[in-house]
Amino acid sequence: MATEMRDSKEVIVGMCAARAAPMRDIRNAWCSHKVVVLPPGLYSGVRNSPEKVLLPDFDQIQMWRTIADAQAVRFVAEGCRYFCNASDAPPKLIAYRSDLGSGWAPTSKNGQPPRDGGHGQRYGNKPRATNAAGLVVSHEYIGAVDAGLDL
Repeated sequence: MATEMRDSKEVIVGMCAARAAPMRDIRNAWCSHKVVVLPPGLYSGVRNSPEKVLLPDFDQIQMWRTIADAQAVRFVAEGCRYFCNASDAPPKLIAYRSDLGSGWAPTSKNGQPPRDGGHGQRYGNKPRATNAAGLVVSHEYIGAVDAGLDL
């Protein structure tokens, strides 16, 4: 659960989830499953209270980056490898992860056509994550020089 202090109240602004990513050659690998950021103007429950607070306008992409990076930092700090195969992420977030200073590194599969050649073969129990151009989107968190995150 991602929260922020607004008017001295802890407000829920988003959430994130990860799943184990069993890989043949990599032990203790995890993969981002979902990052959700509530849109401004939506009511958010205050923790342990039925009270609702109207979320103010904020930079959703920055919030998304902060939540996703905080999750990645925690897994890497515990000695895990952390991947994100997010074709449904906003293009600005994918561009951010492709930036060398972000702490994310493209994997060898990033930017490649899917192994199934686009013929609908499924990878595991779902289609391989591809962007609008039909190319695989895949990054590993390797750690930023200064992530600027308070954990």
